Amino acid sequence: LQNQVLNKMLEKKEEFMSVASHELKTPITTLKASVQVIKRLIEKHSDEKTLLVFITKANQQINKLVSLIGDLMDNAKIQAGKLSLNISSFSVEELIQESLVHNINHHKIIIRNKVKEAVEGDKIRIEQVLNNFLSNAIKYSPESKKIILEARKEGEFVKMAVTDYGIGIPDEKLPHVFDRFYRVEDKSQEFSGLGLGLYISAEIIKRHRGEFGVSS
Repeated sequence: LQNQVLNKMLEKKEEFMSVASHELKTPITTLKASVQVIKRLIEKHSDEKTLLVFITKANQQINKLVSLIGDLMDNAKIQAGKLSLNISSFSVEELIQESLVHNINHHKIIIRNKVKEAVEGDKIRIEQVLNNFLSNAIKYSPESKKIILEARKEGEFVKMAVTDYGIGIPDEKLPHVFDRFYRVEDKSQEFSGLGLGLYISAEIIKRHRGEFGVSS
């Protein structure tokens, strides 16, 4: 039984290393190609609008790389027990507005915020959680453009919920969405990722002595 568990862990590690290598290689390859095109366009004295298209592409891939590396570093901190919080007082309204800036998309995000007073927590980490929930909602609802973001008080806590009207999650996969390295649609390039975002979000919520969950 011990050997079976060990073999399963090694398989999982190998699978993750393969996924991580692929996920990191993809934006690097695109970034390299964009930079090469920009170099050629500059040499040909191309107009600024054409240059801007490829600079925007390159910038998007840099942001993706930063996000992937950030997830890997946060995972390492969690495993080492070193994910610390910087607690302060902040506005939920401000938090939501800042998260929306990072999630500008063709989706319509409807805000229903009933929390007007300040709350206590690590604002940067909670924003990380909210960004993760919003980006997942956007990614997994390509056909439906409506997303609802709710915030309300429940006792001494604040409950925040992000609802999308996308592809949904099969019942058998629901208990695993917050597991480390778990990806609901691991065969589809459209829904790529390391499977760390929701796991890290769950750990941040745990550190705030909060609760998390999902329904489909």
